[in-house]
Amino acid sequence: MKRHSSSAFSTAILAMAMAVAGLFPAKQAQAQLPLQPQLWLRADAGVMTSSWEDQSGNNRHASVASGAGMPTLVASALNGHPVMRFDGNDGLSLGNISAAFPSAASLFIVATINDDQYNLFTTVSGADAHSGGDTWWRFAYSGTPSAYMSVFRNGRTYAVLAGRVPSSGSHVFAVESSSSKWEMLLDGTGGGDNNYGSHRAGDEYRIGMPDNNPPSSEAGKWLNGDIAEIILFDRALTEAERNQVGYYLQDKYALGTNFSEPPAIARIGLSSQDTLISASPGTTPATVRIAISNANPTGTLPALSATSDKNWLTATTGGSGNSQSLDLQFVNVSALASGQYQATVTVTGQAMTPVTYQLTLRVSGPPVATAVVISPSSPDVQPGLTLQFTAKVVDQYNEPMGGAVTWSVSSGGTISTAGLFTSDGTEGTFQVTATLASSTLSATATLVVADIPKGNLALWLKADTGLTLNAAGGVTNWEDLSGAGRDAATTSTTFPQYVASAGNGMPAVNFTGDQKLTFTTLSMTKFTVCAVYRLEA
Repeated sequence: MKRHSSSAFSTAILAMAMAVAGLFPAKQAQAQLPLQPQLWLRADAGVMTSSWEDQSGNNRHASVASGAGMPTLVASALNGHPVMRFDGNDGLSLGNISAAFPSAASLFIVATINDDQYNLFTTVSGADAHSGGDTWWRFAYSGTPSAYMSVFRNGRTYAVLAGRVPSSGSHVFAVESSSSKWEMLLDGTGGGDNNYGSHRAGDEYRIGMPDNNPPSSEAGKWLNGDIAEIILFDRALTEAERNQVGYYLQDKYALGTNFSEPPAIARIGLSSQDTLISASPGTTPATVRIAISNANPTGTLPALSATSDKNWLTATTGGSGNSQSLDLQFVNVSALASGQYQATVTVTGQAMTPVTYQLTLRVSGPPVATAVVISPSSPDVQPGLTLQFTAKVVDQYNEPMGGAVTWSVSSGGTISTAGLFTSDGTEGTFQVTATLASSTLSATATLVVADIPKGNLALWLKADTGLTLNAAGGVTNWEDLSGAGRDAATTSTTFPQYVASAGNGMPAVNFTGDQKLTFTTLSMTKFTVCAVYRLEA
């Protein structure tokens, strides 16, 4: 809630301090993919009858390969997420998309393995020494579970991840390839760089099956397992970026991998979600500094940067690591005409998803009181008790501002200068008024003093009040005291009579059998009636 001051400088600072509080949203329940890939196949999107559609926006769709079958979509197979199930005869082709990966690539695959002989992803190349055998599978190499590997390589490498290549379970497989580095990783842990050969983009890209001309030792190594997601980038990622992509997959599929939760931006000391900044014409709000820390228990924030898309707001960052700050500085604001303006501030860092926020700047004159709001506005209280009223003054933007009020009550008791009403025991309906000092602005509450609090009352008739009588003492109207306006009126040609002392000195309305009162607005399906009456012979 913003506070107003006669000083435009103070007003702007207070409003800003509350506005920037919503600048950085809380961490999402599930990690998001932080980078834009060149290929993105997900079992939870884009699975068609005979194809698996690319979700990167690059239209690199996978279709059923020649001589192969279409893998089956299986719902909730991997910790609640769907997978594409390959039965040992299924395979997909991406065609020749090598032009998108001329000098580097980073590949991630989430797969569930069921045996010790499989291909997950191949980049077929006839120039390879093994007759096009650019493959990825697990087998016994010198008695140790290892992999022949030549995905994105100009030649195969041997004994990759020796002793660690799995024959069962769900894992995140990754390959990093560039002119200076080639590495295969399992669940976030690498097997060391292996610079044999150099990066090769390959030719036809295949999923779940060997290349198109495998030697006899490779021909049977079709995938018997599941693939949930494939992500492919056209560059070698930094260690921080690789961790972020891996953590996204680990978090999404609830896998026991070795990726750590990436750092995330957190603000300190601010909690309001108000996004409005106020300034008076001809003034410039002071720079506001917001402290930024790491919202997660692990990792260190990279150096952050900030930009604004408007020339009246500059955004800069300072500090380092998990102790950084964002400065919002207003320039050229004094030249802005009255009105509302919006700016987008973007904060980001290496391997971090940019965080954006919309700020609204309102340039206007000083606050002017336009209304008084009283609370409660329509209460009830029992005779002899007290009830506290409050009032606030609001400006032309319906925002609270300072201002003293005076209290008054029409009857039924007294009200203090602090708004405390004290009943004198009189029952009835009274008006409580709060008036802004030295002003005609006021607000009025309707107060009912009665033994029975109104609460959920739908109708309340009392013979000792609210009766309208004709000259002969006949009742023509009986006022509803519940506040619902359901008065009872006489529709017959004769009228029930008012009796001042009918029982124990209390008044009553007497009906002799041919009179009636009608509720013209009473319509309820469920109700409870309490009545005091006396039958006469």
